[in-house]
Amino acid sequence: CLIFSGSVNVSTLIADSSIVRRARIFLNSEELYHHMANASGSREEHTAFIIANIAETSTLIKRLGVEALNAPYKHFTPEQIDAIRSEGIELSLWTVNEEDAQQQLMHKDLLNMTTRRVSSALQFRKEIRR
Repeated sequence: CLIFSGSVNVSTLIADSSIVRRARIFLNSEELYHHMANASGSREEHTAFIIANIAETSTLIKRLGVEALNAPYKHFTPEQIDAIRSEGIELSLWTVNEEDAQQQLMHKDLLNMTTRRVSSALQFRKEIRR
């Protein structure tokens, strides 16, 4: 299974819609921000923009057919995660190494959570599934 994330250019996805049929794409928040705002910015600015423009963000993500929004978890509050998920946008959050954050995010409806501390994440998932 291939999952493309990182620098997946939105304009490329618009120009060739077959890409999403050939690979799973987790679109990074900075690529989405760059396309929608036509600007560069900090990760905090990406998050603020996505939340402030949640309807447009949702429409674009669904139109592109990408599988998830891929973003650094530290810039999203639990309420912002809920708002994104309520729009039907799948989320892939990275890099969740802190155990308290892992435990909290395990209760969110995430498609993916990237971590370098797999053993603790697996333990929390096991506890939840009991």
